[in-house]
Amino acid sequence: MSKSIVYFLLLTLISINLLRAQGVNNYLDTKGSLGSLKGAAGYLSTGAWVPAKVEDKTITGTNYLFKNFEGLYVVTNKSGNSFKLLNLNYNLSSGTLETKISKDSVFQYDLKEIDYVAAGNKKFKNLDTNVLNGLVLEVFQGKNFDIYRKSDISVLEGTINPMTQEKIQQDKY
Repeated sequence: MSKSIVYFLLLTLISINLLRAQGVNNYLDTKGSLGSLKGAAGYLSTGAWVPAKVEDKTITGTNYLFKNFEGLYVVTNKSGNSFKLLNLNYNLSSGTLETKISKDSVFQYDLKEIDYVAAGNKKFKNLDTNVLNGLVLEVFQGKNFDIYRKSDISVLEGTINPMTQEKIQQDKY
């Protein structure tokens, strides 16, 4: 016999021996092997199936300048006319002055027409310069210079559990 036939027969015998040692029925019987992995709900109970989680994108806190909308606000326009409003707030995210009309809707004022807003004993000036823009608190008004304080907002991202990659704390303003 030639060497190639001997090698072929040897390889065939080894393959048949390996198949018999593992059991031919285990390779062909998919019902028995997959059926034992199914749980009560029909999903794999071995940890192979992980359903997607909905990420909570809510941010705690507020993005408004004043604590609430209610209060006495005096709005003065560029021509010097004053208007008293009981419902007003300044949105720091969008840079708009808003009045709440109902639970789910607000009215936005045109800031180009507004000179300043008085809330209690504080005066908020509407500036449109390259350094400051929007509603800023007038801290000091002098003959040669004025001092303003601008309120800004940022989002502090909540803590994430490094093991489960889930948020432990929510994002907040």
